[in-house]
Amino acid sequence: MTRQEEADSLASASMVWVPAGEFVLGCGPDEMALDADGSDLLASAKPQRTVTLGGYWIDRVPVTNREYRAFLRETDYPVPTARTYQPRFAVLNWDASAVTYPPGTADHPVVLVSWYDALAYCDWIGKRLPTELEWEKAARGPDGRPFPWGWDTDIEARCTMGPVGSEVECAPVGSFPSGASPYGCLDMLGNVEEWCADWYAFDRYARLDGPDGIAPPRPADCPARAVRGMGPWMLAKHVGYRGAYYPWDVSGLIGFRCARS
Repeated sequence: MTRQEEADSLASASMVWVPAGEFVLGCGPDEMALDADGSDLLASAKPQRTVTLGGYWIDRVPVTNREYRAFLRETDYPVPTARTYQPRFAVLNWDASAVTYPPGTADHPVVLVSWYDALAYCDWIGKRLPTELEWEKAARGPDGRPFPWGWDTDIEARCTMGPVGSEVECAPVGSFPSGASPYGCLDMLGNVEEWCADWYAFDRYARLDGPDGIAPPRPADCPARAVRGMGPWMLAKHVGYRGAYYPWDVSGLIGFRCARS
């Protein structure tokens, strides 16, 4: 079986279909999440508007350590490792000689992967990273809900989370089936943040240039890639939150999922 044939067979088993159509993008003027300095963490997700996307496939859950190991063993790609200035994430380092993840984490989302690492995996499996708009529609459905599951504020019962600064570990993917999005995606709030294909632009939602869904060009002042979702440290308890990291960054709180057109 070729890699593309394998990706095609996986689509029906591990991916969900998001149909073409309109959806509510971004956050309304009354939706706010205040940072310690009083700034609105949802400011970059405004204004709210209705946009249209074509249909696409997206992974039901983030890519796991088990799945990422298959890629590493076939390609000799470097194993996930925390930077020397990230000692708190060193416990998540892989064993380079055995090419394997820490014990007991096979079904946890892979972390300590840069945007480039995520892209390499997607290329290998015959998929791609989702755009920001694709990620948001898959997470929220068409109706602008604040959480993947709707409007119920009992967040702790539906995803992995903990107080800021805590040593909350990731959970195995799919641990909270009650947190599913309208299309069946899981772990889109809590567990890990996720890389998206786009360059990050703070004012992206204020100026969706060209056809809906077209990614913005590389910003001259902040060449960062967009991340979506919130890890266990939820500064902004809203699935519309937009974050950014340099594409070479790694974190114990950032993973990814794949998409296909």
